Amino acid sequence: KNNKYKRREVLNSANLTAKQLAEWETSQYKICSYCGKPCELDYQLDHIEPLSKNGTHSLDNLTISCPTCNQSKSNTPLLIWLAKTKTLRS
Repeated sequence: KNNKYKRREVLNSANLTAKQLAEWETSQYKICSYCGKPCELDYQLDHIEPLSKNGTHSLDNLTISCPTCNQSKSNTPLLIWLAKTKTLRS
């Protein structure tokens, strides 16, 4: 519950406008940044460094992700998630 309020606070204090976000999203290839899977019709925006872990709601902290990778990563910091994912695939 606390993460929900923290996330809302970070989003409300961001300097990123809805227009900037929409333009960025339109300009991106819809390929998952994590697994490389095309996800044109079913993609999600992911905060590389989670908001709940003091990540920012800024363009340099956003990426395109497939739903599977985004759900798997959840609010895990990227390097930790990648290490766990590599271990699971080995």
